[in-house]
Amino acid sequence: MAISTHSLPTHFKVVNNIILTMAAQLQQVQQAVQEQLFDAATSESLPKGAIPRFFSEVMYSLRFELVFAGFFLLSYAVAQIARSQGRKVPVATRPPQRSQENNNNRAPRNQQQREAPKQSSSVSQQRDAASAIAQGEIPPEKLKDASWIVPRLTQLCRWRAQRALEVYSSALKAGLDLRKIPDGERDGLFMALVTALIRANMMDDATQLLSEVQNIGPVDSFLDLCSSAVRLVTSKHQFQVGLDIHTLMKKSFVQKSPKPVDKSVWSCFLFCAIETKAYTRCGYFFEQLKAVGTPSQKDYWNMVRCGAVKGDWKAMLEIVREIRNQNLEVDNVIYNTVLATCVAADQIDVARMLLEEMDTSGCSGDVITYNTLMKGYGKRGDLDNCFNLYESMITRGLKPSQVTYGILHDGCINNNEVVRAAKVFDLMRREGCAMNTVLYTTLIKGLAHEQKVDEAMRVFEQMRKEKEIAPDLITFSILLKANADAGRLDSALELVDTMLKMGVKPDEVIFNNLLSGCCKHGNADLAKRLYSDMIASGIKPSTATFSILIRVYSQCKLLDEAQHMLLTEPKKFNMEVEMRLFFSAHPGLHSSATGSTRN
Repeated sequence: MAISTHSLPTHFKVVNNIILTMAAQLQQVQQAVQEQLFDAATSESLPKGAIPRFFSEVMYSLRFELVFAGFFLLSYAVAQIARSQGRKVPVATRPPQRSQENNNNRAPRNQQQREAPKQSSSVSQQRDAASAIAQGEIPPEKLKDASWIVPRLTQLCRWRAQRALEVYSSALKAGLDLRKIPDGERDGLFMALVTALIRANMMDDATQLLSEVQNIGPVDSFLDLCSSAVRLVTSKHQFQVGLDIHTLMKKSFVQKSPKPVDKSVWSCFLFCAIETKAYTRCGYFFEQLKAVGTPSQKDYWNMVRCGAVKGDWKAMLEIVREIRNQNLEVDNVIYNTVLATCVAADQIDVARMLLEEMDTSGCSGDVITYNTLMKGYGKRGDLDNCFNLYESMITRGLKPSQVTYGILHDGCINNNEVVRAAKVFDLMRREGCAMNTVLYTTLIKGLAHEQKVDEAMRVFEQMRKEKEIAPDLITFSILLKANADAGRLDSALELVDTMLKMGVKPDEVIFNNLLSGCCKHGNADLAKRLYSDMIASGIKPSTATFSILIRVYSQCKLLDEAQHMLLTEPKKFNMEVEMRLFFSAHPGLHSSATGSTRN
């Protein structure tokens, strides 16, 4: 079927001719193939290489058409890619000219495109004018012309806050009368200026500007300006600036503006007071907030924070009840904060009632809740209730934390329940809690206080077997004193060797504990060696050190050596020893000590 090409563009005509030529060539190839098949059917076999030679001839005869077709397909692919990327692809032949009728139909749309810039010409002119006043000097007659300067200055505030403030100040000096500007334009100018200054972190300038314009225009406009400013400064965490704005607004409140301040503004003031620790102002802000609306959960939380700082547990309980009455959720953070304040005020019974209220209200306490109350019972010495709460945690499916076991452990140690503390310690190890130096040292301290030195040393050896836990100076100090007080000076000296091997440097307390052991057992020779080691280690003795040495010498009847030490050793360290210590150790030394002081 022949294709009519009269109505096709030129490039389509070329493609059509190529297709017709390829069709004719293919028809010839088809006839040649039929002849080859007929020969194959009438002969027993084809000559060797006939089939490859046949296809070679076919490809050779279509060589020009195939090359052109490949070029055409490549050009088409490039055109599609360019069109998808929004680029105009040039063509070899120009399309036919549009008819006059099409051009006339397109004229209205071109007219609209030409009129669109005219509609935004005023905005562009203002933008250009704002750019103009951002550079160079402005004639004074322009500065005091409100109709000229106000729209340009308002536009300038959007991108040059510092320059806008300078132009505003120059306009005032040139005689710009703000009171003669229409209210809407003046309010827009002030809003743009204050907003630009705050966003540029020019807080002092913004506050000063608010102070200057508070008596210009209606009160409601000034309150709206301040309300917008306080929201913005609060979002930028400039909390003190927010309170400064409230101070400016108070003068407008005196004028009894009929328009109430929005609830969100009072919420911002409350938040600013909390963050700046201006707790005395929180109550007033909260009452004003409630007068214009219902506080949010965040507002109640800020008041809970205020009560926690003041320790006002009664006010905090009232806040909790008020939240419930407003059908708002009282989360665990609020409950735990109120409960901790009650425990800190030694209101353990009130805290326990609050825990029961949590259970009845459907807000089950978490691990922090129980830990806080357990700590209160531990400080009071009520270990039974402390362990009862621990059992309640287990029953409710709460997993005790390391802090939980630490509270139990410390409570037992502080109340001299060493056996119970050891059981808690073993329970912690079985539960896989992460042990640390403090827990081990606390248990060792409790055992040493109960004079269970062997048990303390057993825990110490167990501590040394831990890979990531090492005894510190406090641990060694407790063990040294316990062994020295028990008359086990050899064990105490072995602990000193262990300290040195582990890289823990002894201090004055360590040597004083060893010297006290020598005093109890009258071992002056060991005391002398320890004192020499102390000086060689670079540790400066204290008044307590000399007092212990005097008692050692007095107990061993070495009064001459005591007097010599008293006269020579303190001077080496520029120390003035209190005479009452030596006199209390041995009255016979009083006259010698007094004479040395006079000399």
